[in-house]
Amino acid sequence: MGVKSLAKPRARRALVVVVAALALAGCVAEPVTTPSVSPSVEVVPAYVDTWVEPAPTVFAPLLGTTVEAGSVDGPALSAKIDNHPWA
Repeated sequence: MGVKSLAKPRARRALVVVVAALALAGCVAEPVTTPSVSPSVEVVPAYVDTWVEPAPTVFAPLLGTTVEAGSVDGPALSAKIDNHPWA
């Protein structure tokens, strides 16, 4: 009875150690190697830039819209005309 009772815990410990060693061995990362690129090779982008910068605009205060820059050079002027007889 003494020999059988000692064999089971030893076997369990050995099994746990083997499983833990295999699990940890699977977690080891492989060394990463990067390909070397010669500095004389120029990389050309695979896209063509088609964006065109819009013409500059300014805010026209009397119109409330944006207009082409330089088209409204003078100051804004507004006047109230009241044709009421009591005015």
